[in-house]
Formats: sequence, C-alpha cells, structure tokens
Amino acid sequence: MLYDTIKKLIEIVKREDIDEIEVRRFFTSIRVVRRREGTPNLEASSVDESGRAGRETIQQENAAVRDEAEQSHSLNEGIIAGGSRSSVDSSAVDQSGQNAADTSDNIVSIGEHNAGKGVITVRSPMVGTFYMARSPESDPFVYEGKEVKVGEVLCVIEAMKLMNEIESETDGIVEKILVENAQPVEYGQPLFLIKSA
Repeated sequence: MLYDTIKKLIEIVKREDIDEIEVRRFFTSIRVVRRREGTPNLEASSVDESGRAGRETIQQENAAVRDEAEQSHSLNEGIIAGGSRSSVDSSAVDQSGQNAADTSDNIVSIGEHNAGKGVITVRSPMVGTFYMARSPESDPFVYEGKEVKVGEVLCVIEAMKLMNEIESETDGIVEKILVENAQPVEYGQPLFLIKSA
C-alpha cells in the first residue's frame, strides 16, 4: 500500500510539473522531490544557516537515518502504514525517470529491543495524555505481570480530543509500566517494558 502511494505521488510530480510534494496522514509522512537536469545537486551545493557547505551535514544525516532505519527494520519485519505503532518518513527522488525511494530504509518504530534481555520498550507514537483504561470507572487494560498478546490494547493516549489505542507488538509479559495514569507523554517517551514470551 505504501509503495503504491509513493508511485502515485511520483506520477503526480511528473504530470503536474512540480518540484516537491509532501503528504502526511496520521503518523506517516511521504515526501517526493524532483531533481531536474541543470539544477544543482543538493548534496553537492547546499549551505546550512551558519554558511558552511552542507554536503557533509546532509550525508551524515542521511547515513544516520539509514543506520537507524536498518536497526529498526531488523527488529520489525513489517511496516504498519498510517497506524499508531509506527512512523514512516520517506524521501523519494525522481531522477531520470527512476524511483529512488526504498521505504524499507526509512522505518522508525515504537517498539525497541533491549539487547540480550528479551525486553521490548513500547514508546509513545505521539504527544498526548496517557490513560490506563478507557474511562475512570473501567479496569486498566494491563498491569505489571499481565500476559499480553500481539494486538492487545496496552493503553490509550488522548491527543487533540481523540483517543488512540496503543497495541502490543509482541507476545509477552508486562514487566514495568513507566508512566502514571493521566500523565502527559511526549513523542518517543517509553511507556512499557514487555518481556518477550
């Protein structure tokens, strides 16, 4: 689905004769940039705010994103486009009619494995307010020591008056709940530690 979306965006860039388009939906962002013949290559000629040549900066940022994506990709075998469990920021460049986008190189995940421990850190996919249950009268979704299955709701994060369910990405046992009920959370903030089954 994500691949088809990128192809459609590239076709729009070609057909409408525009240089750049960015589409955001939920937690997914896709950016397509066209480089025309005769225009300078951004890697070769970009300059940052301090006036230094930006080629090295851009190359370092691209390498860092690639490294992070490779680590995330090895931990997560699939992309969940538009879901609350992953976020994709892909850059696609149309150069000489070729699609340079490879979405598997641009994955950022909420779940993160702690090496050697078999523990996964579930992180917040958004800024909002963390809730352990659907309502104050309801029982909490999970508690420390509870066994969870893939897709089971762990908590709810309220963002802009919308309640977003955060689901488990693995089977396991909730080892630790890292935030308090009704506490504000930031993007990427650790919420739970889940010991893999």
